Amino acid sequence: MNVSTRIFSLLLFLLFLPAVSAIGISPAKVELTFEPNKEYRLSFSTSGAETITTYLKGDLAPYAELQDAAQGTGPRGFDVVLRIPEDISPPGQRILLVGAIENPPEGSTVAARAAIQAPVSLFVPYPGVYLETRFSAPTVNVDEPVNFSVYVINRGRDTTTFTTTIVVIDESTNQTVALLDAAPTTITGSEETYVKLGWDTQGQKPGPYRAELTLSYAGQTLKRSETFRIGTQFIRITDFTRDATVGVINPFEVKVQSEWNTAFKDIFAEVTINGTTFKTPTIDLGPWNNGVLQGYWDATRLSAGTYPVDVVVRYGDTFSTLSGEVLLADRTVIEAPASFGWAGRAVFAVILVLLAFFLIAMRRRKK
Repeated sequence: MNVSTRIFSLLLFLLFLPAVSAIGISPAKVELTFEPNKEYRLSFSTSGAETITTYLKGDLAPYAELQDAAQGTGPRGFDVVLRIPEDISPPGQRILLVGAIENPPEGSTVAARAAIQAPVSLFVPYPGVYLETRFSAPTVNVDEPVNFSVYVINRGRDTTTFTTTIVVIDESTNQTVALLDAAPTTITGSEETYVKLGWDTQGQKPGPYRAELTLSYAGQTLKRSETFRIGTQFIRITDFTRDATVGVINPFEVKVQSEWNTAFKDIFAEVTINGTTFKTPTIDLGPWNNGVLQGYWDATRLSAGTYPVDVVVRYGDTFSTLSGEVLLADRTVIEAPASFGWAGRAVFAVILVLLAFFLIAMRRRKK
């Protein structure tokens, strides 16, 4: 069988393969709250195939009952009854997978079966008190307040009271600049809550800061740390092109970094080299982002040497500057020794001769 015949056979095989449906199930996921001896009735629906079988899997499957009177038919609705016992051990996250799978066509020997599963999650609380927390410290601009957010959830069964303390540290000096306390908060078992604390940044200098959270409850403590910045409306020029080549138009890059928590629009650079100025196209710069402004410097009529550079980056009604030098050098041409040229030709000729002998030998061997 030649190559063309094989390719044609493969195409025919693929053409007559049964199509795979995009089977679906809704809702895609469910989250439940643990309550002892509670019964949940959950309604689902399937779609995307003519013959569908539903099923249950997962560590909550022993407590679940599938109520689907039309197994093997097409798109439809069905119910799942989940009966929570008095207790489930060990505590923690538990999952029930509600699945749907497409039945293969009758008489099919080769078929791909589409399937999907919707997770039903249930967190079984721990005995006593078990708190978890998340902490966020947003970046702001100068003189804007920082609104710290502390999320707390009681993964245990007992009620407790916790206190919240946040220490703000200036990372550039490692000095404490603020101490924030919230009133004691009571939280019951399986409850979640948020604690908000604000910090007035009036008079604080721009730069990096660190917020350290201490959450205390029932003789235990949880600690979290988040970094944030107080920004100023400033674009820093971090670097520019330092080397270029004589006799050509050189690309010239100016690298910039935003120190502001708000986007900048229409930023461009004016670059002056040896008394000649050119501008770069404008760019936009997102909060705290880095960017590159690129223009072109015509050095076709200049000689090699070091030239002074003045860069002005303009944004809005203000600007940033940076000065330095650029080295303009001759183009480097690497010349191989004359002997290398003859040696290279000799090696190439030998390779051609060996290749010719090899091809002749192979042809004779076939005959």
